[in-house]
Amino acid sequence: PGEQLLLRELVPGRYEYSAAMLVLDGRILDMACTRYEYDAEEYVWPRVNEVERSPDGVSLEHTAIMSAFLTGYSGFCNFNYKIAADGSIRMFEVNTRIGADFACDVPRAKARAMLERLDALDLP
Repeated sequence: PGEQLLLRELVPGRYEYSAAMLVLDGRILDMACTRYEYDAEEYVWPRVNEVERSPDGVSLEHTAIMSAFLTGYSGFCNFNYKIAADGSIRMFEVNTRIGADFACDVPRAKARAMLERLDALDLP
């Protein structure tokens, strides 16, 4: 009672991913992905406990799907998603900004390198 919820497809699985990307004219220049493990197979965040977080990679197939959203875009963006049992990607969010995952969870050396690369770009 009194709560508002957004319903979306239930994608079972203990892992969620956040991929922060530096993009120039639709081309991904750099990326940092964080994998979050939770204590339940089915949950509604934030009503779940985080077990672990760790740097991870993004498959070429999933990177290609994400890049389709980035045509003509330059700057930072963030994708939050899960990987379904069949290996397909299920995106929850696409944000054209630096996300809290990047600001708080990406290893500092990687985050610094990505921000320095952004600073070195000749953007209008």
